[in-house]
Formats: sequence, structure tokens, C-alpha cells
Amino acid sequence: MENQTQATQNTTHFVTYAYSKDFHGKKPDYAVDHGEGIGYDLQLECMFYTTSLEEAEHDILEYAKNYPNKEKPLFGFHVFERPGNAYIITTQEGAIERTSERWYGPDGTLVAKSDTSTVASDPEEKRMFKGWESTNFKKGDIVEFYTPKRHYVALGILISDVCPPDVAEMLHDRHGNRCGYDADKVLIVTPNYNEQGTFGIGTSLKYSRISVHTVNVFKPSLPFAKTDEIMLRFVEETERRRVEALEQVSQELLKEKQQKEAEEKATPRVQE
Repeated sequence: MENQTQATQNTTHFVTYAYSKDFHGKKPDYAVDHGEGIGYDLQLECMFYTTSLEEAEHDILEYAKNYPNKEKPLFGFHVFERPGNAYIITTQEGAIERTSERWYGPDGTLVAKSDTSTVASDPEEKRMFKGWESTNFKKGDIVEFYTPKRHYVALGILISDVCPPDVAEMLHDRHGNRCGYDADKVLIVTPNYNEQGTFGIGTSLKYSRISVHTVNVFKPSLPFAKTDEIMLRFVEETERRRVEALEQVSQELLKEKQQKEAEEKATPRVQE
């Protein structure tokens, strides 16, 4: 009876989201979406649930083969393995814990994968990331990245290295709230655009420094203009100089603190 109960608790199910590229009737291209950078929207075409990965992959291949919406090309399939012994219906991908996450391309082939040893509610707050498929990225690469909140794919530049599989520590914000793990994300910069579709130079320059799950980073799927690459590189250089300036300020402050402490130690105390 105990083994049966444990087996029930360990049951997982797979939730699959099928997405198409939505160019809103225009020519397929990277366009400006204010606040999200250069990219394109995704349209949720279908969701399905299975109790095994084999079933999910079978359904993905069948859907890709018989995809009905010819006006919007398929982007791919986002698959979550979730713990629990019941189907949980949700359209919010980040709302529920998962023990594995996968992306499949429009033809149903595996593009990216992330497996973990535990769920985020683990009392020890540590996870072993078992490894990622398709980590063929390095610092400085121009990539596409998926933003789940807006179902949007944007162009950006990696400004951090891809972490190898490792034990991850839970990070907390200044209010003590959990804000994710330190080993399954990369940093990406992307320009923010104004109402005229350009970003300002000098004091009006705005860009985003975004933490993205490694599994949500892809090679660019569309050709991009030379001007887009120049803007991305400009933002990358701006962020690099900002970080260097902050590090220099931090070192100067530390040096002043150490000098002050040394002077206080060297100054003889006046006896009362």
C-alpha cells in the first residue's frame, strides 16, 4: 500500500503548447514591439496533455505533420513535465513547477532540453541541473530568446556564459522572496525602442538587461538587417562599459574603506 501511494505521488504529466509565428499579415521579419525589442509575436495554436514523454512526442509529430494554419508558420512546441497525479489545466507556463522542460522545432525535433533532480519547493532549496541540449552559444552571440509573459520572441546578445550542469542555489530578492536559481539562466541585453521605432543616443539610450532561462534561447530563425546588428552591438558595448565603471567605483569605495580602517587602527586612542 505504501509503495502504491509513493508511486501515485511520483506520477508526472506533460503539458505541451504549440506556437506559431504571428507577423500580423506582414512579411516575415523582425519588427519593433515597444518595450520588448526587435522580434515577433507567437500565437498559441493548441495545448495537449499526456502522461508520458513518448505520448507527447508522438502527438507533437502528428500535429506538425497535419498542422492546419498555413498562414502562420509553426514556431515550435514547449513541453513541461510537471509533478502530480492529476491534470492541471493552465495557460500560464510559469505558474506551476516542472521537473523538465523541452522545446521542439516546427518539424517535431528536439531543440532544447533542461532536466532537474528536484522541484523548486524542495526544502533544501538546491537542484541538480542534469544538463541542457543545444547549448551551442557563447558570450557575444546574437540569439533569439522567448519571453513567456508576452509570448514574444526577441533578438538580443548574450553577455554571460552558459553555465554547465551544476547544483543550483535558490536566489532571493531584497525582500526575501524567491526569484529563481543561479545556474539555469543567462544574461541577455536588447535595445528598447521609442514611438518612432528607434532608440535614443546618449542620455536617452534605453535597453534591457534580461535574465533568461537557458532552455528559452535559440539561434536566429530569420535574417536580420545590418542596422539591427549594429544597434545590438552598440547596446552590448554600452552595457560592458557600464559594468566596468560600476566595478571601478566599487573598488575605489573598498579602497577608501580599507584606508580609513587602517588610519583608525594607527591612531592612538586618548585615555579618559
